[in-house]
Amino acid sequence: MKLPSGSYTGSSGEYLCDCCPMCGASKKFYWNVDNGIGYCQSGSCPGKKVIGWTDFEKAYAGQLVFSDDPASHKTYRSSKKGLDTANLRFQNAWESDKGRAFLQSRGISEVESRVVPIWWIEESQSLAIDAYPVSPEYPTEVLYRCLDWEDHKWIALKGVSKSLYIWGADYWLKAPEPYLIVCEGMFDVLSTGLLGKAIAVLGSSIKEACGAWFWWLAKERGTKIYIWTDADKAGEKARLEIKTMLNSYAVESEYIEAGKDPKNYTRDEVKRLLSCIERNL
Repeated sequence: MKLPSGSYTGSSGEYLCDCCPMCGASKKFYWNVDNGIGYCQSGSCPGKKVIGWTDFEKAYAGQLVFSDDPASHKTYRSSKKGLDTANLRFQNAWESDKGRAFLQSRGISEVESRVVPIWWIEESQSLAIDAYPVSPEYPTEVLYRCLDWEDHKWIALKGVSKSLYIWGADYWLKAPEPYLIVCEGMFDVLSTGLLGKAIAVLGSSIKEACGAWFWWLAKERGTKIYIWTDADKAGEKARLEIKTMLNSYAVESEYIEAGKDPKNYTRDEVKRLLSCIERNL
């Protein structure tokens, strides 16, 4: 099968089809030629969030069957461990012995697990979270943390750069504080009780696309930006990258100097830290 009518967007390997093979929406379906993955940006599309080449062919032939179970619409592929594209069943992480034990080790409660929510995927022995893009041109994605794969804990969908996503911004925007703390990982936010006061950039790298969002916060809302990363070389790298990105958008920021990783602070210690920040606003 050849690619249907459409055009390349200019992004690496990205092809915009004239119509979605699943819902028929015009100029909403993107196909990544390099990675063999496609997705529709239409919110009313009945299809899976992401499809591979086999389903792509079936969709254009009118042979792709959609499930009524929303959980089956979440589809993943790992380029490193060969999960391949497969429908994976979700349950809340608190309902899994292994998932619950991990969350408890990070000081996360059942309420937090269900409110966030944090999911458990038995097939891949991993936790999963919804991550939101810094630009509307990208779809909301699911990132997952594999508990048994220490060499690469956070896995993004193949063809998706997790550095284009942030976590926690939707909670902060519900009742925005005059300040925002930028951390590396979601457990830096959750373990410290900072949900609603901090966001996670999901790693040690961050794309320039994030800059416009921070510029809007700082210039339009007057939000004070603080950077709090791990006390190791990766944390120092993340701190410098975030600072450099913010500087390029003329967004002022301050470091939170600490001798240990955010997630290793007790919630009482974090409350005292927040008190100092709020007094200095």
